[in-house]
Amino acid sequence: DPVLNDLPPFDWVICDEAAQSLEAACWIPILRGRRCVLAGDDKQLPPTIKSEEAAKGGLSVTLFERLHAKYGKSITRMLRVQYRMHESIMRWASKAMYEDSLLAHHSVAAHLLLDLEGTKKEKDDILGSPVIIYDTSGCGFSESSQQDSSGVGESKLNKGEAGVVVGIVREFVSAGIRPEAIGIIS
Repeated sequence: DPVLNDLPPFDWVICDEAAQSLEAACWIPILRGRRCVLAGDDKQLPPTIKSEEAAKGGLSVTLFERLHAKYGKSITRMLRVQYRMHESIMRWASKAMYEDSLLAHHSVAAHLLLDLEGTKKEKDDILGSPVIIYDTSGCGFSESSQQDSSGVGESKLNKGEAGVVVGIVREFVSAGIRPEAIGIIS
């Protein structure tokens, strides 16, 4: 392409979430760079492949996986300090997947929602613990399925459990957590 050939190359290309990125998508920017860093975690989500034919043809293997399989630890560096979660939440993942090698940075190691500015300190029952488990077994909440928006696959949903989540979010908001600070992952 004459337009691309006229552009100067990048000094560095960094492919974030490379353990989830399709190899073909990585090569486009890599070919424009002098050096490349693939950043990702192969112990988390795999790439999303909606075509079984493409997966069978090898597109489900990421460049990250291919290079890791070929060169192993000689080309990898593990980031051991995490800045996202309380130490007690991180500890399980560290033991289960990372040979107990992760460390929680001091800025988050003991951080609780109760520590956030504007929270109601008397709400320590929901804000004072890094983990709360709501067991919905035996509540009669049934999972159902519906076709996903692409029309190719199927999505699962559980209206009863969604109602529980709405109730928890309302508790957080009434305890002083800003709604825009709340994220829900299902």
